[in-house]
Amino acid sequence: MGFYLMALGAVIGVSCADNPFTFYTFFEMMSLTSFVFVLNNQSRNSIAAAKKYIYYSIFGALCGLVAIMAYYGSDHIILKRFVAGGTLVTTDATLPLELVIIFIAIIGFSCKAGMFPLHSWIPYAYVQSPAPASAVLSGAIAKTGVLAIIRIVYFVVGEEILMGTWVQFAVLALSITTIFMGSMMAYKEKLFQRRVAYSSVSQVSYAVFGVMTLSALGLAGAILQIIFHALSKNVLFLTSGAVTYKTGRAYVGEFTGLGKAMPKTFALFTLAGMSLAGVPLTGGFISKYYLAQGALTANFSVLGKIGFAAIMISALLTAGYIWSVSSKALFAHKDLEITENCDISVTMFVPMLILTALIFVIGVYPSAVMDIINGIVASVGL
Repeated sequence: MGFYLMALGAVIGVSCADNPFTFYTFFEMMSLTSFVFVLNNQSRNSIAAAKKYIYYSIFGALCGLVAIMAYYGSDHIILKRFVAGGTLVTTDATLPLELVIIFIAIIGFSCKAGMFPLHSWIPYAYVQSPAPASAVLSGAIAKTGVLAIIRIVYFVVGEEILMGTWVQFAVLALSITTIFMGSMMAYKEKLFQRRVAYSSVSQVSYAVFGVMTLSALGLAGAILQIIFHALSKNVLFLTSGAVTYKTGRAYVGEFTGLGKAMPKTFALFTLAGMSLAGVPLTGGFISKYYLAQGALTANFSVLGKIGFAAIMISALLTAGYIWSVSSKALFAHKDLEITENCDISVTMFVPMLILTALIFVIGVYPSAVMDIINGIVASVGL
């Protein structure tokens, strides 16, 4: 509990930091305190996963530190507050080097978001962590990687400098690759919790893609994706943990007929999964709609169309790997149904029900949330 509170405090610090140095300090604190989540049961596999998590996290944060140190002592970035629209000043002579440094920083911080090629720690760390810890890692901590990219792009550099550069195209290409790859890996994965982990690889990169479109619609979609992915993925990890805790079953193939024994658990799993797939009337539909619009209206026709196609294909794959779990559990032949009730308790059910309800309430009535997000988007000059 102590490390959880420290990690939560670090996440709040990352969110509230008003300059790059403070942001980096809290970012590292968050990695060091959340490292214990993965190490929890101290088995050989969890120790190996924890090492992988901390190595990747430190490497990614150090890439961000390189960018901060590169500007140390200069007039335009050192410890100055984040400013909407960016504070970076470049010339034709300095721009090539500046772009390299910016790219290093984005790639480094994207490690926490699980973007290719720094994604491979996620399926190990999430599986070895207890389900509530995996929910925190995916629902909150992974989003700080996207927040870091937003800070760099819109509050340090400025979208005008990045628009049309190789940095924008490279990060867009990597995020598109991750969206498709993560969905495909989740679709093929048989271990339930690892399937949910690979889903995070794909879904968080939706937000990275939206940020790098450098458009108002794309950024709005990215922020919405952060919100609704956090809600959905918390439910999915908690339900996966509940199934393993109650039944000892961890593989999708073992879930046949479990819907009769755990109807509330699999109902919540299915409803939250619908949002990940972008089914209408869910929050996930709203975020993917804005992301798709951002992809089609931004100033890069080829990558925009590829990104739009990746979003659509990934949504179908998501529906496939969610429905394959739900159908096995809820619609098995009567001869295969497990009738002994082992569903979750009220204390486990109520928090997940609240999260699931929020997905649909905001999905049906998004105006209040959209007013806040539109204000954020307008504040950076988009």
